[in-house]
Amino acid sequence: MNPKENLSLSGEVVEIYEKDGFKLAKIRYNIGFIEIPINDLRDAHLNDKIIINSSIKIKSITHSLENNFNIIN
Repeated sequence: MNPKENLSLSGEVVEIYEKDGFKLAKIRYNIGFIEIPINDLRDAHLNDKIIINSSIKIKSITHSLENNFNIIN
């Protein structure tokens, strides 16, 4: 059984663009960027502050020996 974990990201809309026929928004949050379909944002504008509430399902966890850094997949 792989339970779903809740995930909330606070971010800012930094780019709105089209890719492969889909309109997307690039969201900057504290540790990186995420691209999401603009349809999920409704009336998104540059510099809007947003909170993304989602959930993730863990498929696997892989340990990397490189630089003693653990990567979670």
